[in-house]
Amino acid sequence: LRKQVREDADETINYDEYAEDIRSLLDKHIAGIEVKEPDGAYLVGNLGKDVKPQDMSDDEARNQTDKITGRITKMIEQDLADDPYAQEYFSKMLKKAIEDAKAMFDAPVKQYILFADFEQEVKDRKVADVPNDFMDDAGKLNKHAQAYFGLFKHLFDSAFLTEKALDNEKLVALAFDIDAVVNDAVAEYSINPAEIENAIHMKLLPILFAELGLDNAQKLIEEVLKITRLGIARG
Repeated sequence: LRKQVREDADETINYDEYAEDIRSLLDKHIAGIEVKEPDGAYLVGNLGKDVKPQDMSDDEARNQTDKITGRITKMIEQDLADDPYAQEYFSKMLKKAIEDAKAMFDAPVKQYILFADFEQEVKDRKVADVPNDFMDDAGKLNKHAQAYFGLFKHLFDSAFLTEKALDNEKLVALAFDIDAVVNDAVAEYSINPAEIENAIHMKLLPILFAELGLDNAQKLIEEVLKITRLGIARG
């Protein structure tokens, strides 16, 4: 799956086009599965952690897979809204997982294992072509810095990044620079969202203009601001 996603990495993906497609694929191809909206809050990993696949009946496996696919879909739609590149990547991976599950139609336990493993990857935001630099020594992920890294790959194709000499090492450095600018602005202007955005824009424009040019710098800054707004709204 990862190899195929890497091969497809240059394709432009519109996440919105996947949402209904994913739901219909789940309904059509996986026995007994229907994406359901959970009632109230959901806890990722709460279901399945004490489940031993070898002890499952087929009905139990189908039931657990039903719950997992609902959680995965919600994670992609909602939790990953602050990382467009990860959202794009896992949308593609979910479609491929569904295709793989079709081949396991008569093996519900194997379907459960497939989606349980995939759920953990979504939870951990393990995107194939994103380096591990965003994980600190304690194993904590800087998800915002990783999201800023992903914006470069989300907005610009590989030929453009190569032309601008923006390899992964350079993009990692820029992602941490962006993260520092955002954190400083939020800390300084925490009660004034407009000032937060102004500060981010003013500080990032010269940094990104040098790397991307004016129009592309503005495009990336707008995506950074969207992530910032979402982070503030989530508290």
